[in-house]
Amino acid sequence: VQTCALPICAVNVELLTTGSLSFGPGASTTIQTAAGNLIRLRAESISGTNVQIISGATGTVEFSPHGANTNTVIEFGQSGGLSLSPSLLGAVQSAGTLQAGRNDSNGSVTIAASPSGIASAVGTLSLVGKDVNVNAPITTATPGQGIAIYAGGNVQVASDISTTTGKILISAGDAGNAAPQGSAQLTIAGNLGAGSGNITLQNTGLGGIALNGGAITANVVRLASHSNGGTISQQAGVSIAATALGIDTAAPVSLNALNSVGTLAVSSQGSGNGDRKSTRLNSSH
Repeated sequence: VQTCALPICAVNVELLTTGSLSFGPGASTTIQTAAGNLIRLRAESISGTNVQIISGATGTVEFSPHGANTNTVIEFGQSGGLSLSPSLLGAVQSAGTLQAGRNDSNGSVTIAASPSGIASAVGTLSLVGKDVNVNAPITTATPGQGIAIYAGGNVQVASDISTTTGKILISAGDAGNAAPQGSAQLTIAGNLGAGSGNITLQNTGLGGIALNGGAITANVVRLASHSNGGTISQQAGVSIAATALGIDTAAPVSLNALNSVGTLAVSSQGSGNGDRKSTRLNSSH
């Protein structure tokens, strides 16, 4: 544990243990560092809400498992792995980024309970792991508050994700992961809504982007997949409503629903041999 004598630490603060971190009962604990620094809580179990965590508008607060193979689950109760309650995440009073998971992880991150109650002074809720599964809604209520998902492997979105003008970024096969998976898949089966904000769905793996359910609503929507594979497909009944839709891939693209898009921009130039793959836009306007 790192400590400092000042009321606000001017350095990164890390609480690392192979066991458990528990806050409360008793006097409330405050963990605070100057803006731009990191607060990292890394353990096999983190519990209690009798704590205030403050890292400033440009800092990062990270909740992550000590073991690189341990899964992280946002949930009520304990299902195995590192369980983070929504109320614990709500104990973060301010942060540029509130992160669950770690980018060198072989474990997954799963949303099993909605992480409601994210403080208004948190800029972005970030989920980071090998695979990320969204099985409960993620909603931010503060204008401009964003949601980011970074998976070295697959991303499965089975529930809704929405912001109030904040950016939504979902990245599979992400290069920031310690071991990006070449076969990564990105599958959307819930509604995505960013109001007047932007939505980016990207995948560097060959599994492509599959829009299998829900509606996508934003100012600008960008779909980007691996230049040598990674088909982008849209099932009938999955609509996109946006001022502009950008598609960046050399792989086949098939949009098979009634979409409402003001401007469509397609970049399908291959990176190596100049080939262009097929783009089919059915019932898009």
